Amino acid sequence: MTNMGRTVKLSWLDQQDSVFESFQVFIIGVWGAGGVGKTTLVTNLNNELLKTGVLSRKLSFGVVIWVTVPKPPIDIRKVQAQIASRLNIKIDSEGSDQSISSKICERLEKETSFLLILDDVWEPINLDEVGVSQHAARNKVIITSCFLSVCNQMKSDVEMKVFTLDEGESWQLFAKNVGDIVDLEQIHPLAKEIARECDGLPLAIIVVGSSMRGKTRVELWEDALKSLRMSEPHRKVVEDKVYKVINWSFGSLESQDIQRSKHVNKKRGDIQSCFLYCSLYPAAIPIDDLIHCWWAEGILGEHDTYEEAYNRGITLIESLNDACFLEANKMKIVRARVVNCVKMHDVIRDVDRWIASTFGDENISIFQDGIGLTEISRIKISHSVKRISFVSNEIECLPDCFTKCPKATSLLLQDNYHLKKITHEFFLAFQALRVLNLSQTGIREMPSSINSLCQLRTLNTTALQ
Repeated sequence: MTNMGRTVKLSWLDQQDSVFESFQVFIIGVWGAGGVGKTTLVTNLNNELLKTGVLSRKLSFGVVIWVTVPKPPIDIRKVQAQIASRLNIKIDSEGSDQSISSKICERLEKETSFLLILDDVWEPINLDEVGVSQHAARNKVIITSCFLSVCNQMKSDVEMKVFTLDEGESWQLFAKNVGDIVDLEQIHPLAKEIARECDGLPLAIIVVGSSMRGKTRVELWEDALKSLRMSEPHRKVVEDKVYKVINWSFGSLESQDIQRSKHVNKKRGDIQSCFLYCSLYPAAIPIDDLIHCWWAEGILGEHDTYEEAYNRGITLIESLNDACFLEANKMKIVRARVVNCVKMHDVIRDVDRWIASTFGDENISIFQDGIGLTEISRIKISHSVKRISFVSNEIECLPDCFTKCPKATSLLLQDNYHLKKITHEFFLAFQALRVLNLSQTGIREMPSSINSLCQLRTLNTTALQ
């Protein structure tokens, strides 16, 4: 933790002393996915300092200031007002931001040291404009944010990532919020599965667990598990406190991307559409394959060469990584090749799919991945569907009579190892197809009707048997 700028797995109580005691560290960035527990960590720190005045024999501050940062667009005056209130500074409502900044600066100079906590920062804040500067080496600023890029733009000296809980920790937290009901014989296995669906995200565990407290009917637990597996909030409290928190982060992606691209004339790609496309995959997503699909779909923007489009794709993936919507992952695939992959947290994927169905056209995508399908002829599909995912199933044959999908642009069929035959008529249902993924299937030959896919831009047949 002594190397500045290093992102580490956060063991807060064990590591905070060395960070706070370092004269080289002024701004500490605490970042991670929405609902992972960033605010809880700094709240505990704040409460401990307010209660005792010190965290250790070496660590104390003359004043600790907590600011809940307003959502964008950030109003500097509201940030200044919270700081002024804690410092007992009277501010003139008619005064300028600059005059208030000077008063805050003068007041902080009188303190032996200060700790400023800026919680829930969505856009960079100019601390000089607020009235906060380092002054003394012992002064510190903690910012919490969903975005690593915000920490970097505020020139944080150390970035500390808050990770999700492991399975054991998740179960303990879930059981604590549900109560003794989890020990009932018929409830216990369902409770275990629901806890796993929360995938280590503390906010989801607490909200879902609390919503099931006092529920002794097995039917209620079975319905909750089914809803979570269908990427639906099973109760309004889950929608309000978990899904909408992550949806706010999703909404902020656009403003983050606009900030980075405001000096460029050409369209630079739609980061929100790129994020929603990721929900078509059930697990690890090969980066090169993902970017190629984005390019084929036309959501990477306008570029003169594929190399430029690929570079833009890497930039968008980094932005999604920084926002904790994607995570880096390594995955071994066929023939012992290792490719660079990203993965999406289970709860993030659930919210991703919920966003697509709630705020967009509910028929725009079909998600039937990883559910053990052996045939697809009975799947109900709208004529207006745009993207279809049958990834990681046990499909054996594609039917000759399939719903016409004149608007469908992506069809993902990879990882269906038993799929050996495509009928001639099947492709005739997809005249607008741009992306077709048949990798890691048992298909040995293509029907001539594939030539009718005039708009096809990417055909992935990697590792056909």
